[in-house]
Amino acid sequence: MIILKGLKIGNLMIIIAVIAVYICTAVLTRSGVNEQKTANIQSVVILRYNNIDRGEGGICADEFEKDILYLINKGYTPVFVSDIAKALKDGSDLPKKSAALLIDGYTSSCSGKVGEIIRNYRFKATVCVYGKQTEYSSNSADTNEKYLRWKEIEILNQDNCFEFANGGFALLQDKTYIQREKEDFDSYRSRMIRDIYEMQQLFIENCGFEPVIFTFAQGSENDSLVRIISRCDFLGAVGTQEGLTQLHGENRSQRRHLKCISRNTNENIRDIIE
Repeated sequence: MIILKGLKIGNLMIIIAVIAVYICTAVLTRSGVNEQKTANIQSVVILRYNNIDRGEGGICADEFEKDILYLINKGYTPVFVSDIAKALKDGSDLPKKSAALLIDGYTSSCSGKVGEIIRNYRFKATVCVYGKQTEYSSNSADTNEKYLRWKEIEILNQDNCFEFANGGFALLQDKTYIQREKEDFDSYRSRMIRDIYEMQQLFIENCGFEPVIFTFAQGSENDSLVRIISRCDFLGAVGTQEGLTQLHGENRSQRRHLKCISRNTNENIRDIIE
């Protein structure tokens, strides 16, 4: 009986030891996973510039140049917004410190002083184009029209410093992006898709390519439109939500919806980035 009792106690001690080892292993493994997960989190910055050198709350071209110099000196690699969207889609990596610039499709922003700055530093810019404004400019006899013409877009697209994004045909105009009173979601969705794909078709007809990035017109971002865009063929859409876009982390399920930082104030870029 004493021998049997001893065996039972011994077996019990073995079982307890096995359980303890299992618990310790599980804790260490979980800790390692958490450490790895934390280590793998990478954020990238998209800086959105509206009205560069045009007043109206935007920064001047000289400040824009200082921003680029700051990013270069801090070791940031210039990328397009589409590069970020591809990295999210494919799970591929970007340089550890990557920055994308998103600018409005004014002639001065691409062909004028701002365009010269981008080229001089071999930086990259994703240019947001709005259809109604571009159509008006392209059909205008005024050579000083402020928006890019289709022909200019076609030429600039051959430069590896620029890519172009769809801002919708009339979404910036008269707040057509707002869901109308008593308009059901299906009707609203049909109207938005017609507008967006009309713009895609204009790119194809006039420039021979179609953008892979959508940009919400100023203030147009809303839950319904985000839902619609998430089911379109774009690689990604830049919203008006402030913040960094995580390549890895908790919000990776929101792959199509990219956050940005508006750069239209007198704030120092150091305060914005850091």
